[in-house]
Amino acid sequence: MFGLLVVLLLGGIFGYAIKTYNGLRLRSEGVKRSNSDLTGMLRKRVTLVNQLIDICKGYGEHEKLTHITVSEGATNVAESASIARAANTVIDRVTAIASNFPDLKANHTYEKLMDQLHS
Repeated sequence: MFGLLVVLLLGGIFGYAIKTYNGLRLRSEGVKRSNSDLTGMLRKRVTLVNQLIDICKGYGEHEKLTHITVSEGATNVAESASIARAANTVIDRVTAIASNFPDLKANHTYEKLMDQLHS
């Protein structure tokens, strides 16, 4: 009887130890999974920020080129009348394009990346 009681007591202690160990392993895996999720989100955020920087650089280069083109085109006073006519033609074309395509793709990409970055 005493031997049976010792075996049952040791079996209970052993079972409790196994259950506790399994619970700790489960929690450990949950912590590792959460850490991995956090690392993945941070990597995605860094990627989005880098894409946003590239798009902003592209916008800056485009605006710079536009300003240089406009300033270089207006340097010669003798050609100002032909430049004015050409400018009116370009403005008319840009207005037509803007009315046909009010939402340009690059702007959409920029807004999409900003929304992803905020979320």
